[in-house]
Amino acid sequence: MDNTIINVRCRTNLDKYKGKDWPTIMSCRPLKGDRVVAKCGATLHVVDVTHTVGAPNLLDTELAGVPYLIVELHKWYPGLGGRE
Repeated sequence: MDNTIINVRCRTNLDKYKGKDWPTIMSCRPLKGDRVVAKCGATLHVVDVTHTVGAPNLLDTELAGVPYLIVELHKWYPGLGGRE
Protein backbone atom coordinates (compact mmCIF):
# COMPACT_ATOMS: atom_id res chain seq x y z
CA MET A 1 0.00 0.00 0.00
CA ASP A 2 1.32 3.45 -0.96
CA ASN A 3 1.45 5.82 2.02
CA THR A 4 2.10 8.95 -0.04
CA ILE A 5 1.23 12.22 1.63
CA ILE A 6 0.58 15.28 -0.54
CA ASN A 7 1.11 18.76 0.88
CA VAL A 8 -1.79 21.07 0.05
CA ARG A 9 -2.89 24.59 0.78
CA CYS A 10 -6.65 25.06 0.54
CA ARG A 11 -8.00 28.49 -0.26
CA THR A 12 -11.33 30.11 -1.06
CA ASN A 13 -12.61 33.55 -1.96
CA LEU A 14 -15.71 33.06 0.22
CA ASP A 15 -15.30 35.31 3.29
CA LYS A 16 -17.44 33.03 5.47
CA TYR A 17 -14.97 30.14 4.98
CA LYS A 18 -11.56 31.88 4.88
CA GLY A 19 -10.70 31.45 8.56
CA LYS A 20 -11.56 27.75 8.70
CA ASP A 21 -8.94 25.10 9.47
CA TRP A 22 -8.72 23.27 6.10
CA PRO A 23 -6.54 20.18 5.56
CA THR A 24 -2.84 20.76 4.84
CA ILE A 25 -2.12 17.20 3.68
CA MET A 26 -4.09 14.74 1.57
CA SER A 27 -3.56 11.10 0.65
CA CYS A 28 -4.27 11.65 -3.06
CA ARG A 29 -4.69 14.49 -5.54
CA PRO A 30 -8.20 15.94 -5.20
CA LEU A 31 -10.38 16.10 -8.30
CA LYS A 32 -12.77 18.82 -9.41
CA GLY A 33 -16.04 18.31 -7.54
CA ASP A 34 -14.50 16.48 -4.55
CA ARG A 35 -15.71 17.62 -1.14
CA VAL A 36 -13.20 18.95 1.39
CA VAL A 37 -14.18 19.20 5.05
CA ALA A 38 -12.63 21.65 7.53
CA LYS A 39 -12.03 20.62 11.16
CA CYS A 40 -15.18 22.55 12.18
CA GLY A 41 -17.27 20.49 9.72
CA ALA A 42 -17.66 23.19 7.04
CA THR A 43 -17.69 21.63 3.57
CA LEU A 44 -16.68 23.12 0.23
CA HIS A 45 -15.91 21.56 -3.15
CA VAL A 46 -12.74 21.54 -5.24
CA VAL A 47 -13.06 23.85 -8.25
CA ASP A 48 -9.38 24.01 -9.27
CA VAL A 49 -6.03 22.40 -8.43
CA THR A 50 -2.66 24.03 -9.17
CA HIS A 51 0.66 22.19 -8.93
CA THR A 52 3.42 24.45 -7.59
CA VAL A 53 6.71 24.53 -5.69
CA GLY A 54 7.22 26.68 -2.60
CA ALA A 55 9.47 29.68 -3.23
CA PRO A 56 12.67 29.74 -1.13
CA ASN A 57 11.49 32.94 0.60
CA LEU A 58 8.02 31.53 1.36
CA LEU A 59 6.62 32.55 4.75
CA ASP A 60 5.49 28.96 5.32
CA THR A 61 9.06 27.62 5.61
CA GLU A 62 7.72 24.04 5.73
CA LEU A 63 6.95 24.32 1.99
CA ALA A 64 10.03 26.29 0.87
CA GLY A 65 11.39 24.40 -2.17
CA VAL A 66 8.81 21.62 -1.78
CA PRO A 67 6.14 20.68 -4.38
CA TYR A 68 2.55 21.11 -3.17
CA LEU A 69 -0.97 21.62 -4.47
CA ILE A 70 -3.05 24.77 -4.20
CA VAL A 71 -6.64 23.57 -3.84
CA GLU A 72 -9.26 26.20 -4.69
CA LEU A 73 -12.54 25.62 -2.84
CA HIS A 74 -16.05 26.94 -3.46
CA LYS A 75 -19.67 26.00 -2.93
CA TRP A 76 -21.13 23.23 -5.07
CA TYR A 77 -22.96 24.33 -8.23
CA PRO A 78 -24.56 22.41 -11.11
CA GLY A 79 -21.98 21.34 -13.67
CA LEU A 80 -19.14 21.17 -11.14
CA GLY A 81 -19.17 17.40 -10.92
CA GLY A 82 -19.21 15.38 -7.74
CA ARG A 83 -22.30 15.47 -5.56
CA GLU A 84 -24.01 18.19 -3.60
